[in-house]
Amino acid sequence: MVPGSPFCFLYCTLLNSVNRPRRFISRPLKAVLIDNEPPMIAGLKKMLARFCPQVDILGEAHSVASGLSLIAEKKPELVFLDVEMDDGTGLDLIRQVPAPNFALIFVTAYDDYALEAYKVSAVDYLLKPVDAEDLVQAVFRAKNRFQQWRAQQSLEVLLHNQQTSRSAEKRIVLSDAESMYVITVGEIIRCQAEGSYTRFFLSEGRELLVSRHLKTYETLLADDGFYRVHQTHLVALDQILRLDKQDGGRVIMRDLTELPLAIRRKEGLLKRLGAS
Repeated sequence: MVPGSPFCFLYCTLLNSVNRPRRFISRPLKAVLIDNEPPMIAGLKKMLARFCPQVDILGEAHSVASGLSLIAEKKPELVFLDVEMDDGTGLDLIRQVPAPNFALIFVTAYDDYALEAYKVSAVDYLLKPVDAEDLVQAVFRAKNRFQQWRAQQSLEVLLHNQQTSRSAEKRIVLSDAESMYVITVGEIIRCQAEGSYTRFFLSEGRELLVSRHLKTYETLLADDGFYRVHQTHLVALDQILRLDKQDGGRVIMRDLTELPLAIRRKEGLLKRLGAS
């Protein structure tokens, strides 16, 4: 790892985030409730609204089958899960979720499953009727668990990049308002500044809006075949189709998007493309 490089800076930042005392992430923690008793869900919703306003409830389900569908659709960061339901148990549900990436809190009237719950990495195991103080502490631990997971994911991406020589195979972690995504650099076609945000245009027509300045990604991707052709646009050099001279210069991408080329950046772009 080269001292002073963007990846070195990111590595140190991630290590600090893993080692420093945990804090609540500023935005709400997105949650779903899965319980076969609607009155129980209604009661838990009221308690969360009163004592844990940092939890944003995305939806509810009343069975293992509907719970699996809800998790797949909403991609929650926290799941409140009953143990015994009509079509199976909460443990059955968790074992059917591929690579769970959320914090898990069991809420149940039975204490017989506590050991099994912790074996599937549950953050907490709350007994009904739920005590408000226990609920607050469980949510606190869930936020810390999810924050730690995000930092670990970013660190794993960084370590992967250190072992990868091909730029297109390197990975980058991007977070929008809903989720965190791990993508390869080769999937990025271009990036566009939108105020203090950056919009990523990816392969297969996908887009992500990320709450970081374009300058951040200009620095991060500088050694991976990207060039800032304009104040607003950062492009993958291998996605450029041609350069047109009209209107002071324009960059035509392989997806036929036309972008302005700043006069002061034209010479640098030609050098990067190997043009004379």
